[in-house]
Amino acid sequence: LSDKVMCLCECGDDESFSEVKALFQETSATLVELPLERHDFLASYVLGLSHIMNIIFAHTLSKSGLPYGTLSEVASTTFVRQIATTVSVVTENPFLYYEIQNTNAFTPELYHQLAAAVREITETVLSRDRERFVEIMEIGKKYFTGDENAWRSLEGDEAQNGIRD
Repeated sequence: LSDKVMCLCECGDDESFSEVKALFQETSATLVELPLERHDFLASYVLGLSHIMNIIFAHTLSKSGLPYGTLSEVASTTFVRQIATTVSVVTENPFLYYEIQNTNAFTPELYHQLAAAVREITETVLSRDRERFVEIMEIGKKYFTGDENAWRSLEGDEAQNGIRD
């Protein structure tokens, strides 16, 4: 469990919560206590977004008409890494992954954000707006390097609400 995170959520039974917590207290797992509602919100990004991105990647490739072998012959480092993650997702239980996507109350907003981001980047590239493309990449870099407010550099109401249309 050394590289695993265990989310512990209060579900109304303090004794059971304590028992479950005690089971993992002495392990090397990272224990994170959070309310159930917060868990579902975070899981929509941590599980929902990462799963759906890889399912979309696989679906797009499968509809390309190109055999995987042809693509793997010319694969870049990024492609190889993405394929490894994608294969680990699409070879899992599809019924479980459907439930993860379908039963989380935060999925509709997540999909709305994802669609808006795809539209924004598509429009940026197709309109040949190099400066905006670079800006979008810089915002992403800042997000991952510690400036969690980098998205605020977006203009207008979009910045206050995340990426929306």
